[in-house]
Amino acid sequence: MASSLTASGVKSSYLYLGVIIIFLVVVGYFWFLKQPSLRSGLEQNAFYFNFLALKNSIRLANLKFLAGQANPTPTDQWVENEVGLDFNSKGYPIGTDITNSRQEKPESAENCKQIWQFLMGPLQPRVSTNSEPENYLVTLMNNDICVYRSPRINDRQIRYNSNTGKVSLLLVTG
Repeated sequence: MASSLTASGVKSSYLYLGVIIIFLVVVGYFWFLKQPSLRSGLEQNAFYFNFLALKNSIRLANLKFLAGQANPTPTDQWVENEVGLDFNSKGYPIGTDITNSRQEKPESAENCKQIWQFLMGPLQPRVSTNSEPENYLVTLMNNDICVYRSPRINDRQIRYNSNTGKVSLLLVTG
């Protein structure tokens, strides 16, 4: 008789523990939704980490290009999954479908999108050249700089200059 009481006591303890855990998860979920500053902070951190990832990927691509120059091959592309990354003469990425071997810069927002997709890999935030609300928006400025923006963070931009290889995080005011 004592063992059956103990077993039912353990079952009720697990039940209470389960109810408490579910309660904490629900409260945490609603707290997260009701705290825009917490969510905004997480989105800004994610944007900053994407900036660092792109910056380091551009640096890695340039080093790979320079290392390949020591032992030149017929192509100067970095190929992954049958997609090749094209470089300018300084060794900075300019797109993946460049047909003119003398091209020195991205010529469209589509080229900027290709750079992002190739270097950031399959887990990156998606980018688009039109304003889809869930994707980063990519544009090409008049001075041939790729600009990546988050739809939820209006005061920051990631900029990539293929002439210098510089990737910068810009705080946009006003």
